[in-house]
Amino acid sequence: CSSDPTGEYLVTILLLLQGCLSFGVHVLPLPRPQQAAIIAEVRGPPRDLFAAKVSQWIRDRVSLEQAKAIDVTEVLLHDSSSGEVLEG
Repeated sequence: CSSDPTGEYLVTILLLLQGCLSFGVHVLPLPRPQQAAIIAEVRGPPRDLFAAKVSQWIRDRVSLEQAKAIDVTEVLLHDSSSGEVLEG
């Protein structure tokens, strides 16, 4: 792991309860962005469980990533009932 305290990290925690509690943790340093600005695309309704990034969301997001334009760096979601634009 990098010792850079200002860097960002992706932390994945897997909990499994089958008789007893087991868990695993994976920490991955994220690379610094190559560009200062992003290009965002708004597409699709918000997730059902927006407060948690469940593993099903990771699978659902694949189609959003595949459909975005080549120069788009972030996909955002739109709630048509409230008008809010949410993190994808």
